[in-house]
Amino acid sequence: MEMFVVDAHFHLPPNVTDDDLKLLADSGEVAKIWLLSLPTFTHWGLDAGNDDRILKVSEKFPGFLVPFGFLDLTRPASVVDELKARGFVGLKAHTPPKPYGDESYFEHYARAEALRMPVVFHCGHFWQFPEGGLAVEGGYVPTWNTSLYTLDLIAKRFPGLTIIGAHLGWPYFQEAMALALTHSNVYFDVSLPLHMVIQAAKEAIIEKDIGTKLLFGTDLFLLRVPVRKVIERAIFWRQYLEAIFGLELGGTPLAEAGRQIVELVMGRTAERILSGAASSG
Repeated sequence: MEMFVVDAHFHLPPNVTDDDLKLLADSGEVAKIWLLSLPTFTHWGLDAGNDDRILKVSEKFPGFLVPFGFLDLTRPASVVDELKARGFVGLKAHTPPKPYGDESYFEHYARAEALRMPVVFHCGHFWQFPEGGLAVEGGYVPTWNTSLYTLDLIAKRFPGLTIIGAHLGWPYFQEAMALALTHSNVYFDVSLPLHMVIQAAKEAIIEKDIGTKLLFGTDLFLLRVPVRKVIERAIFWRQYLEAIFGLELGGTPLAEAGRQIVELVMGRTAERILSGAASSG
């Protein structure tokens, strides 16, 4: 493996096999995968995995698959403690019935902060899926509920909580970059189809200088492609970022600084977040 790579946004494809996951684990291209529970997504008849399935699969690949439990904001805040006790390292927030920043959720975040469990928030625009596409009351979630501005409030109220905004806040990239610049505890992953995120990611790294706050992630479950695409996507992003910094020149101050940023985006920042979570015991 040329570089330590962590896929910080991965959902279980419905028909994935142990052999598929072993292919990823043995590829030499990906060191770890954050496996995110998402029981509320039912569009296309797909199953992204509930907590039980996530844990069961993760136990087959210890150290490679890192389980993130579903932060069900309709349940009491004690759900966070329950997930921690079951062995989940972090949390995945999605389909909130009220805006993430609603005060009724503050105890959930307080528990996650105290237990040092990073939270991956779906943020930015929320698609309207056909009837039955989301297992939530009413079948839809307004985009306001997952607005980047709700993350701003959470970051301020819970400075010890590690917040990862998914999809670089698509399509609100500028707002996402502002949050990453102004809050030390806010990060974003780049899990989007390449044509939707590539230019924004380059701007974030080169012009806004926030490469230290970005995490590589694929979210390829939604694209319904083979899991081997994770390997291809990891190679693409590494090579693309290396090209941005002209690393083929080698030996220059720019190249050395650039390599550090590439390593952070591709996995070192994600690993540092996990190390902080593990230190909570």
